[in-house]
Amino acid sequence: MLLFSTNFSLRKKIILLFLRSLEVLLTLVLALGLTSLARPLRGSDLVDVRQEKQTQELREGQKEEKEERVSLKEEIVVIGKTPRQAPLATVTRLEQAEISLNRPANLAEVVRQAPGVAVSLNGKNEFNLRLRGMDSQRLTLLIDGAPVYEPFFASFDLKTLPATGLEAVQVTTGAASALYGPNTFGGVVNIITQRPSAEPRLRLSAARGDLKTTDLGFDVSRLFGRVGVASSVNYQYSDGFYIPDGNNRIKRSLSDYERLNFNLKLLAYPKAANELMATCGFYRSAFGIPPALSFVRPRYWRFKDWDRDLVTLGGHHALGPAATLLWRGFWVRYHNVMEQYKDNSLSSLQAVSTYRNELRGIFLLGDYRASEDWRWRTSFSWRQELARTQDNTNLPFQSFQHQIASLGMETELTLTPSWRLVAGSSLDRLDKKNSSPSVRLNPLAGVLFSPVEHFSLRFSISLKSRFPSMQSLYSSVVGNPDLMSEKGKALEVGINWERWISVKLTAFANHFRDMIEAVRLSDGTRRFRNVTSARVSGVEFEVRKQLPKLSFSVLGTWLNHRNQTENRPLDTLPSRQVNLQASWRPSTWLRLSWFGLAASRSYWYDFSTNKLLSIPAYETADLIISYERKSFQLFFKITNIFNKFYYTEPGFPWRARYFEAGLSYDVF
Repeated sequence: MLLFSTNFSLRKKIILLFLRSLEVLLTLVLALGLTSLARPLRGSDLVDVRQEKQTQELREGQKEEKEERVSLKEEIVVIGKTPRQAPLATVTRLEQAEISLNRPANLAEVVRQAPGVAVSLNGKNEFNLRLRGMDSQRLTLLIDGAPVYEPFFASFDLKTLPATGLEAVQVTTGAASALYGPNTFGGVVNIITQRPSAEPRLRLSAARGDLKTTDLGFDVSRLFGRVGVASSVNYQYSDGFYIPDGNNRIKRSLSDYERLNFNLKLLAYPKAANELMATCGFYRSAFGIPPALSFVRPRYWRFKDWDRDLVTLGGHHALGPAATLLWRGFWVRYHNVMEQYKDNSLSSLQAVSTYRNELRGIFLLGDYRASEDWRWRTSFSWRQELARTQDNTNLPFQSFQHQIASLGMETELTLTPSWRLVAGSSLDRLDKKNSSPSVRLNPLAGVLFSPVEHFSLRFSISLKSRFPSMQSLYSSVVGNPDLMSEKGKALEVGINWERWISVKLTAFANHFRDMIEAVRLSDGTRRFRNVTSARVSGVEFEVRKQLPKLSFSVLGTWLNHRNQTENRPLDTLPSRQVNLQASWRPSTWLRLSWFGLAASRSYWYDFSTNKLLSIPAYETADLIISYERKSFQLFFKITNIFNKFYYTEPGFPWRARYFEAGLSYDVF
């Protein structure tokens, strides 16, 4: 196994974590196996449980309600199987079969398959997500319904979330439900990990690419009566990546990485209409941060450690024939150590910054169906953010703490078979350090018109808010404890058509006020302030078609965006973007998949020169050739086929043409 020759501490951590992960997994499998011996396995007990529940509710004439309650287990908001059941927001659910077509290595390569999504590579070597122009600090990321983000910066990096062990990824933009809790300013991404399957499953996978890039993993799943286990382990290593240089490629400085990710999910069904869940996830990594190629003085940084631990406990219970309760308790811990060097030789260490941050909390969601025409849902969430930061090893740690609580209510009223009204609101509260609390009320309302099962028209209006991050409030360099919450108003009109082809068309207009930005003061320093008013309006479309041998999707986004305060476009945000994905199976054993992306020119304001700079338009394409025979799969992948030099943030270009080959084998 390939490892960094210069980082023995990480080698030990990864080996120990891997061995401990295997120990935990084997112990649980053995325990569950002994449990199954105590009660002989009768085919698929999970199927029996669900059939038992379904039969009972069918007798009560509540089949539709049952399907919706089951989907609440990890999705929080019901999508529905037809446009008539669709929510007010724009929701795209990417299933595992669709995700695997592009052989993605991380979540960044998954979410770009949804409309309204833009992914940029930034100065910290992070994959920054934007939904309709709002970046990751203004979005909510969930794993099986539990929020996951770095508390001090209030953001997340898509590359730290592997694409293995996924059942689905749900991307919500627009009028996100009031039930999600606070800080859904731009939208919500919910990662749904694989559940235990009725049939035992063990899949092994391996891939190899340029510059010793290696990807190894396995997924395992088994159901033992009323208890099930699903787990995945993924190891990734790379000596770096190339960037285009004319017709050639050159190695990008400090682009190496090493990662190990372990996930475990346990499910139990003590009764027919009840489910208990426990999950844990461990992520260990070390990686370099490539210096900017232009515009700023190069920085030579690398993360010696970038670790995340995640533990959740939860359940889903029927409270009589018309009510259900979903609950989650979660704990997330970060331990990140960043080294700063004087030059690219990495021989002279300047500073070592350490972040020891935690996020803990609970989430409750009650769902009550008073009648066939009226539904009421209530949510409560509470979370505590803890941050301990150290700017250098010779300086003391600084400690910060936030508490955020949210109470959400939402009701649906069916007026006629064609008309449905939705209204709700969330009351969000932030308790800050040595300051009075901030309280925001965020209502939403909308109407859905669906005269037939395959067509719907929706309209919604909502108010949104986003609390300041701990960095923007308390950072010793740029912090401002007097910051107010960001505020926004969103209007949306959408059409869904599901017949021989799936078509979604959405028009939206958003107005944001008091947006928090770091501005340069007269003395040359920078400080966060509520300075920006911005408007983002546009149109999105999504067309999908599934044929016996051919499937394709076309996604498009047109944006009109403006920083009204400074009378300029928003930073690094293309006005037009089109995604094309196609998959063709000329035979049962061969599949050709194609992903193409084209984005228009965007802009970026350089505060050092007070000039608006242009980021050129770009196009990129990937090709995947797969050979599939029963339990064996072999693939060959080429990304950035045309070896285009392009960047989404100045000074940080994307990877050049990249070759990768891999295989997977289903042992059982």
